[in-house]
Amino acid sequence: MSKNNLLENRHEIVFMYDVRDANPNGDPDNSNMPRMDDETEQNIVTDVRLKRTIRDFWLENGEKILVRAETNKEGNRKTMDDLATEFLNMGSITKSKAAEARAKLATDLPKEFIDVRSFGAAVTLSNANYSITGTVQFGLGRSLNKPLIKTKTITATLASTEEKGQGTFGEYHIVDYSLINFHGIASEINAIKTMFTREDLNELFRGMWMGTKQLNTRSKFNHMPRLLMDIESKKGKSQIGDLDLGFILKENEINSVEEARLDISTFIERIEGGKENIDSINLLHDDALALYDGDEMIQNIKNYLSKKFSGITVDWLDFQGE
Repeated sequence: MSKNNLLENRHEIVFMYDVRDANPNGDPDNSNMPRMDDETEQNIVTDVRLKRTIRDFWLENGEKILVRAETNKEGNRKTMDDLATEFLNMGSITKSKAAEARAKLATDLPKEFIDVRSFGAAVTLSNANYSITGTVQFGLGRSLNKPLIKTKTITATLASTEEKGQGTFGEYHIVDYSLINFHGIASEINAIKTMFTREDLNELFRGMWMGTKQLNTRSKFNHMPRLLMDIESKKGKSQIGDLDLGFILKENEINSVEEARLDISTFIERIEGGKENIDSINLLHDDALALYDGDEMIQNIKNYLSKKFSGITVDWLDFQGE
């Protein structure tokens, strides 16, 4: 990791993916039902779920991750504090060792783990509490449409001979179709403390896009990334803000990506209003998601935005594996 390549500018991120006949983020306090906003009827996905997708992809691809699923000898899942204690390798942390432990956590955790540089960490060890705010923060993901929740019945166990073919039945819950919209910020100010680099940002985007593609459990089947936009501000300038609100479905009762028509005219207006502060726009787009500027269908989003904003560099995001 080179300090010479630390993130220098603010980045505003919009990420959309869709889910078909699956559960994007179950609520354990509500029978693992898909999370919903009862007032707006939107499907909700927490930032924790998105970060898990990214972390799982990183771990599968050889990146070092602090927050990971490991169990101790008793079979219980290790906590963040357990993992941090193992990392320190200092045994019991007495008061005399506290300063050394805190210094090692502050220096070596970000240096070692990409998820700490990206999302931060909070460690509460005896005599050595430590926390660092991550470079990247995401809000709640919200569906642009109004999905329907469906309940399915499954056979939970195999039947015994005495049960004569009758197994135990359970239920699981899915949405029919949900187009989910996430908004995020990568802060160059926090990057100074976390040592977050341009390469880390690229790995973040790779984890978002490819990690979503590679989700492959029953509840996380049929997830597909559709749109990823990275709007980089000029040096010393802040983000425009709320760019995720600039994407509106022409009809919000849809059952598939083929039915989706996404109007980005408000997004374009917000970029136009703040273009003096924008350095570049980098993006990925799955052509299955139709984009519109009002009534005009956009054939190539990169070329379209390039013509709209001649003073802003617009290009495709490029990372290995896409």
